[in-house]
Amino acid sequence: MFDGDGAFQRQGMATFYDVMKDVETLGTRDELFTFIHEIGHALNLAHTFGKNEAIPPQPLGPRNGYGDKSFMNYQDDYQGDPEAEEDGEAAFWSVFAWQFTPPASSGICATASTRTSSWAANPS
Repeated sequence: MFDGDGAFQRQGMATFYDVMKDVETLGTRDELFTFIHEIGHALNLAHTFGKNEAIPPQPLGPRNGYGDKSFMNYQDDYQGDPEAEEDGEAAFWSVFAWQFTPPASSGICATASTRTSSWAANPS
């Protein structure tokens, strides 16, 4: 979670086993992507399409952040090259390099006291 509502930004991470199980994410690259994406939030990283609303604001990447090949983008919302015939998840995975984009990684907060972590344990 990463947002600017209220007097203080909420920061942290959460993954929910029951939700991931229901969407058949467990054991897939999407599960790994989700964990790393949420760890990015715990490190104070905003979504690539919302960096301009962070405090302090950061510039958006290609196509208003939806063109970033980053863990902090949503793969199903990916908007690739304007001349490409394909957007979305298939296009994202065909170009994704398994990394945060450099502008995103420069926003990592080094102060552990500003981060919170929340894990949902496997109930079984």
